[in-house]
Amino acid sequence: MLVLAVEPDSPAARAWLREGDVLDTFDRKPVDRIDQLHKLLTEDRIGRERPP
Repeated sequence: MLVLAVEPDSPAARAWLREGDVLDTFDRKPVDRIDQLHKLLTEDRIGRERPP
């Protein structure tokens, strides 16, 4: 998925996502549609550090 915009000071911005990046995985799970990503973005993930 192509990142079209990133809100300043958002979790995505703090994770170094930038406009034009291509997102193909999230938390080591493949994502190729926005609905897949939405299912993975749960409230318990907010503020959590990225796994090593």
